[in-house]
Amino acid sequence: MNVENESEDKARKVRNEFKELPIEGKIATLIELEMITMAEGLETIAERSISFGKRIFDTILTENGSEKENRKSR
Repeated sequence: MNVENESEDKARKVRNEFKELPIEGKIATLIELEMITMAEGLETIAERSISFGKRIFDTILTENGSEKENRKSR
């Protein structure tokens, strides 16, 4: 059995388990999945914001360093 088939089997099993849950269990599960998805999304946004901030900071430091060196050489 390859990885793709295993993955499909797991997904099928989860769907079947979900179908068997009472409505309260389904709602709780959906809310939990939404919270996981939102947390992952916010984490991605935070990581990209930090990365962007670092680039800006590095660019500013590099530019300021170049200006100081130019002033010293004059």
